[in-house]
Amino acid sequence: MEFNDSFTILKIMVFEGMQEQDNPKFKDILDKGETAFLLFCEQTGQWFIDEYKWVADTLRDWFCEKTCEDRHLILNLRPRGELPPPNFKVDIKRAYKNMGHTVYVLNVKYGKLEWQVSRRYREFRELHQSISCLESVVEWLGTVCHKKQQAAQGGTGSEEVHVPARLRRRSSAKSGFPDETTLAFVPRKGSSRAIERKRSSISSQDCGETALAPKLSTSPLEANVDAEIESERALPKFPGRQFLQRHSNGSRIINKRKVELAEYIQALVELPPIKDLPPVALMLFLGLGNESNVSQERVHITKLLSIAQPGDILLFKCTHTVAALQRKITKSTWDHVAIIVKRPSMPYHELLEATGDGVECYPLIERLRAYGQGFASDIALRRLQVDRTDYMHKALEEFTEQVNGKPYSISLGSLIFTKAKNEARTKCEEVKTEEEDQHQLKDAFFCSELVAEALIEMGVLSSNRKSSYYWPVSFQEGGEVEKAMQKQVCEQPILSPPIHIDCQVAEISYCRKRSPTVMVFR
Repeated sequence: MEFNDSFTILKIMVFEGMQEQDNPKFKDILDKGETAFLLFCEQTGQWFIDEYKWVADTLRDWFCEKTCEDRHLILNLRPRGELPPPNFKVDIKRAYKNMGHTVYVLNVKYGKLEWQVSRRYREFRELHQSISCLESVVEWLGTVCHKKQQAAQGGTGSEEVHVPARLRRRSSAKSGFPDETTLAFVPRKGSSRAIERKRSSISSQDCGETALAPKLSTSPLEANVDAEIESERALPKFPGRQFLQRHSNGSRIINKRKVELAEYIQALVELPPIKDLPPVALMLFLGLGNESNVSQERVHITKLLSIAQPGDILLFKCTHTVAALQRKITKSTWDHVAIIVKRPSMPYHELLEATGDGVECYPLIERLRAYGQGFASDIALRRLQVDRTDYMHKALEEFTEQVNGKPYSISLGSLIFTKAKNEARTKCEEVKTEEEDQHQLKDAFFCSELVAEALIEMGVLSSNRKSSYYWPVSFQEGGEVEKAMQKQVCEQPILSPPIHIDCQVAEISYCRKRSPTVMVFR
């Protein structure tokens, strides 16, 4: 059957002896299931997926090249399963400075979807290393090397492809990739010394080692080495560091590197082994997914409220220099601590913390998302594993109202003095006087002091030691806070092991669908 107009001719093949199950209705043809059909134009090689899009708008370039008499299309019905997957189109729109690092904003297009993802130069380098270690890429490079060897010999050679032995090595546990076969280090292009050094090492190999070489009957070892070095050129060239020009004319270097990284990532996604089956590392890099460390207990931030309760503690590993120095001095994994609260006047859970802005309450989820945007590399939840009584809830609510708005304070000297005094006091088992029993709130707080004071008010942490005794290192697993809680309440662990919070959201969830541009012919 044919449908004719000034633009299209639709041809459907009807053969004799068609059975009822082989004779679909039009509603079945337009079905969007796996067995559905799509229109395909052999003249342009295009698939028509959006049935609401104008034909002229889809093929406007083709229509502009044709006259009115030649504007006839032959559209074939093909199964949806023959539709090839869309290709990635990656471009770097801009670059900006963030906390001393250059961040590149990538614009990713996958079919009709489009989204943005921000990556640093270090992440580009890690992607290049992981792609070079993939077994599929190694085999493809071996094929390229094999073809070059055949061309050098002037013959076709064996049809069997052998991956060069010196392109293989065992992946180490440090690499983190399960592939058994990975790329070994290949000398840089044009490095004559490296080539001669490799040739001399191969000439000294015995017969047992040369048996691992590719099975080529007439190829000399020198040509084999050159082919291996040439095979590296099949991979896109990764832009190297520029240490000498790091502080001079920075904007020009950033713009140059932005162009080089854009060319590299686009060439990478067009490689045959990657184009056919994108690896996990590339999908994570482009924002198509998120990978968590399976060796640690984790919870996504969207599921945090299902397990978190008022009184639970949050630990932070911040990224700024002072935080790293604090972790180095105290030999701690964490440098900041906060506590979850719930005030009757607020419909949501809040985060009570002491920062440079003072003691404040922030919406829990929004605050954690802000920390996850580069201010903290790791956030962990330690749940309070006790039955929370009404007294505990009321004490925490009253404490929150009393300290909210107070200033921030930190003193290393007072910390050392208070800690030494408390240790001597614990050893001598002094009996507190009535004056010491009268607990008074401080006028200013450090982050760990604030959380310790809240736990003391709730009655789960002993008040034998002042809150200024504790630092963020005291709240880590097996720390002083956990030991003091066991003496105060029971012998069982009061705080749960750290539950790491995943604040990452796959960038594809923010993607947008490009709307078609209306085109009118006159």
